[in-house]
Amino acid sequence: MANLFGHYVSRLIIYMCLVEYLILFTSMFIIFNLDFMSGIEKKSSYFVVLSGLIFSSTTSLSALSAGFYNRKLSKYSYEIIKRLIISYVISFFILLLIYYIFPEATIPGSILVLSILISCIAILITRVLFNKFTRMEEFKTRILVFGCGKIANSLTPFYQKYDEKDFMIVGFYDTGNEQVFVDESLLVSSTQPLSSLSRDLNIDEIVIALDDRSEFLPFDELLDCKVLGIQVMELLSFYEKEERLINLEYLNPYWFLFSKGFYNRKTRGFIKRAVDIVASLLLLMTSSPVIMLAILAIYLESLGRGSIFYSQNRVGLNGVCFKLYKFRSMIPQAEVSGIKMTSVNDSRITRVGAFLRKYRIDELPQILNILKGDMHFIGPRPERPEFVNDFNKRIVYYHERHRVKPGLTGWAQLCYSYGSNEYDTIQKLQYDLYYVKNQSFFLDLTIILQTVEVILFGKGGR
Repeated sequence: MANLFGHYVSRLIIYMCLVEYLILFTSMFIIFNLDFMSGIEKKSSYFVVLSGLIFSSTTSLSALSAGFYNRKLSKYSYEIIKRLIISYVISFFILLLIYYIFPEATIPGSILVLSILISCIAILITRVLFNKFTRMEEFKTRILVFGCGKIANSLTPFYQKYDEKDFMIVGFYDTGNEQVFVDESLLVSSTQPLSSLSRDLNIDEIVIALDDRSEFLPFDELLDCKVLGIQVMELLSFYEKEERLINLEYLNPYWFLFSKGFYNRKTRGFIKRAVDIVASLLLLMTSSPVIMLAILAIYLESLGRGSIFYSQNRVGLNGVCFKLYKFRSMIPQAEVSGIKMTSVNDSRITRVGAFLRKYRIDELPQILNILKGDMHFIGPRPERPEFVNDFNKRIVYYHERHRVKPGLTGWAQLCYSYGSNEYDTIQKLQYDLYYVKNQSFFLDLTIILQTVEVILFGKGGR
């Protein structure tokens, strides 16, 4: 994983993006210079380069927003092809808009079509080759887990979770003071110094995963490893790096204080507020037809007997409540028997409401909350005070998510499905805490781009 402005991104994904960006640029550059395109008016080198940059940039961003670089897609060839096609469709309409605003940048249609066809084929071939080569051990970070007990063994299911991984667990170091719970074939023990062992095994990272945190660590040996360029980290930091979440099971108060993050510059607050206003107004303008259709659909389904909009008390920054606005997606008096979380196939949700929820259209009235300053565009989703009071008592560190303003969309919404029980709430809290710790303009931009995938494929809606 590479740390970009506080957010961890897979190095394999970065390399893949760069290679495919180069393919897109090169495809258009070559098409412009083919002999059989001589019938088309010759353009200057500046125009050709600029056209290639516009084409490759819009297509790459469209691919990111369509989930083409989701590391869980690698083994699903149909999904890869589908998302690549969607990427080109999104990019095509963006290019039409660019050419409409800047007609002098318009390129001949034949060049655009051929560039799309050639780059599409080249990217698919490259993706197959890339997936084949990145599975080789030489491309992976080699990890030695310092420990062999229950906590060390918790890494085993996580290691098996993803088909494509940036790392490989070389072995589990037996300290001699723990009961063995890991696969004994992966046990590593040696009388030689840890630094020598790590050098022999070509180790890149050592992850400390001991059942007894008070157990004495071989400080000098671990420091020798650091001097050799081997990264030494605790298990919590490893999970943060690889899963982009804060694992509550291993979290302690001191980590909040002494780890990087959990701070917010004043200048960032000003910039984020400006971005909120601009993004909200743009979203309001582009989604106005959808908003009008949603209003009409809700009115017709209820025959005018129910309200179109719905408001609820939600908990915001520092635990202060505010009124949140939504399109009504449930039957009138849905909570006459009491307040409860939404569940799978909830009978209270109307047919129109189910569609609105699936594609997050019911959230659009929250643009007003963003303009009022109750919410950010990006942040943890605000929860109802009735649930928050209960979660604060039962879930440790739950209140920490209220150290930032809530948002229309957030990191937890991208990484985890809709929450309907306490277990789901705990899982989403781990992603919310990651955002609170690592919030940055780059992470916000990443969330905005990936939210497009959520809307396109209806992920997580309920």
